[in-house]
Amino acid sequence: MSLVYMQVVHGWLSAYERLVNSQNFFSPYLTQEDLSRFGRDYLETGYYIENIFPLLNVRFIAITDHFDSIRQEDVNSLSVPIKNMVNAMYAKDYSRKQEVFRDLCKKNARVMGNNAAYGYLFDPEKQRLVINTEVEPYVRMVFAWFLAGIGKREIADRMNIVGAPTPAKMDGWDYGYTWTPDTVVSMVYNPVYAGYHVMGKSKVSLYKNMPNTNLERSEWLMFPNYHEPYITQEEYEQIENIIIENKRIKEKRWKRNEKDREKLPQYFVGMVYCADCGKRMRFFRGAHHRGYQDLSFQYYRCKYGDKKNPCNNRRVQQNFLIMVVMDQINNLIKVACDRDKLLRDIEKSVCGRGKINSLKRKIARLEEKIHVTDDKILKAYMNFVEGLLEEDEYQFIKQKLGTDKEELEKSRDEIWRKLQEMEQTVKRYHDLADHLSEYMDSKEFNEELVNELVHRIYVGDQGKIEIVFNCEDVFQNALIDEFITGHIESDNVDAYSDGEDDV
Repeated sequence: MSLVYMQVVHGWLSAYERLVNSQNFFSPYLTQEDLSRFGRDYLETGYYIENIFPLLNVRFIAITDHFDSIRQEDVNSLSVPIKNMVNAMYAKDYSRKQEVFRDLCKKNARVMGNNAAYGYLFDPEKQRLVINTEVEPYVRMVFAWFLAGIGKREIADRMNIVGAPTPAKMDGWDYGYTWTPDTVVSMVYNPVYAGYHVMGKSKVSLYKNMPNTNLERSEWLMFPNYHEPYITQEEYEQIENIIIENKRIKEKRWKRNEKDREKLPQYFVGMVYCADCGKRMRFFRGAHHRGYQDLSFQYYRCKYGDKKNPCNNRRVQQNFLIMVVMDQINNLIKVACDRDKLLRDIEKSVCGRGKINSLKRKIARLEEKIHVTDDKILKAYMNFVEGLLEEDEYQFIKQKLGTDKEELEKSRDEIWRKLQEMEQTVKRYHDLADHLSEYMDSKEFNEELVNELVHRIYVGDQGKIEIVFNCEDVFQNALIDEFITGHIESDNVDAYSDGEDDV
């Protein structure tokens, strides 16, 4: 239901995704550099140009291809589907060549990119990783502690105490300046520190319609003795055994708690965010007492905060969110239905649809003025032909009246667009309110309704919850307020008067 407002998009593929969920536009124009910038799938590109855009009254322009959907000859031209087909074939052919090139690089262990793991620097001359002496002691401490049997959380706490810079800080990020257990795991599980050059962690293939997929660790391509290591091969094998054992324990725990997970589902998938750092909060299941194996409740926790930030270890139970969210949804439905009743009463009243009728009257008066202007232009031409006006006088009058006509047509078109948008907005409001009225008296938790209405839930300090709804653009649309205000204003006008409006 969320409206997407945009005026001009220059060559960004994200425009395509925004169009898919869009129901209305701030501007009826969509401009792309060329047809290939809008999409490489010739079937879907053609479907949008020939069906979706006319339905939404959107004018699509591809600048370098000289395409304008307002010109029917462009839409019907055979060159458009041919270009779209060529673009699709080119993209797939380029993807195939890139995949062959990447496979060749993997076979030859050729370095692709200059990214370096924490503790290393990339040497462009040697095309190899070299040890970064600035953080070398911290890397060696992490591995020494881990091989000594110290837990990842304890290692993270020690690194924070000694003031070791985090990988995020070394990479110049704006956050992640605190060591976490995940930071430690990402280091000790990385074969790079044993001197391996690792390739093929993921695979993607456009021409095979294969999305980007992360591969299993056993499928990675690893080339040994590629650069100076931090740990020996024996130590690496010891870590590998720890990884296998941890995976076995995790799978055992996962299987043991399978029934508990079915009893304690997650209802707000991808919706809960921290109000301070803006990051998505992670979902957990827990027991009320330490040591209990049976899980008994669900909660969300922000893992991005540190001791200096107010969101440090912020938690909120899912049961609390259920109560707050359903209460706000019930309030939303009640307010929406009450306002919908007001809109329907206005439409049924004697002076109903006052603002819409006012806009229609403005359009009619502007049309009349345009016709009068046309008559004046014709009369000036006849006077010129009959010799009553000199040519310079005629040209001056023609230019002046032509400018006046353009201004009138511009005003008429703006009001017409506003009229159409207001009628569509009122209709959408009615449709949505009719749909929500089915849940008016429902007090139970409705997961389907939550997924439909709730966009995000922001969790703040001291139990403060802020909910962003998907339908706020409909219920809080200024045109609805203008529709109601226009009725009130028209109610104050004498019902038998012309009600002349200024244009």
